[in-house]
Amino acid sequence: MNDESMKWQPMPVDKSITEPLEPLVKGWVDQVRAELPGIPDTVTWEWDNNQLMEDYGCGGATVTPSLLHLSFAPEFADKALQMQALEATIKHEMFHIAQGWAMFESKYTNATDMVSQAIMEGAACVYERETTGRPVDYAMPLVGENPDAMFAMLQTLPKELSWDDWRKYKFYDPESGRKWIVYKAGVWFIDQVLAKNPNLKIQDLAHMTPQEILALT
Repeated sequence: MNDESMKWQPMPVDKSITEPLEPLVKGWVDQVRAELPGIPDTVTWEWDNNQLMEDYGCGGATVTPSLLHLSFAPEFADKALQMQALEATIKHEMFHIAQGWAMFESKYTNATDMVSQAIMEGAACVYERETTGRPVDYAMPLVGENPDAMFAMLQTLPKELSWDDWRKYKFYDPESGRKWIVYKAGVWFIDQVLAKNPNLKIQDLAHMTPQEILALT
């Protein structure tokens, strides 16, 4: 997968929708900045609905180490769920900012394998769970799913994948119907790391490489 394959057509969100959200977003960004060192003062965000999660009415991505893309669907019916998910999204993506983990200009240009993806996404999911109190339900295994086996399967994949395969493991596999494989395996793995290292908190993992975190097991 290369940078060209990750580009998309802009889907801007109307300013009348996003303006009331701006103070909330800034507050959540500042909360994470106060808790995690190394976050640049120049973090900005743009509203673009390419990252929309239909089940939550919002979404996000860390585009560069100082730029977030945030998505928000004004027609989403469950506003309480949507606002909880938006806070979780901001904290997830800000954890990536602290990690230096981004779609472009990433600190980890060589960490394109799915195991590294699982570790970094899993850490951000656990951070959002621990700081919002909201379960990361999209990253929780379903009945019959084995996250241990998922993680082992990710370890067998080639380092470079096509865009379609990358999306299949990260978001949705149309053949099996499974979603969020990388995230589910990653949350399981990070929970194992923290259980085996009780002296560590999730915040301590923000500045560790995938290899350093993997070595903790």
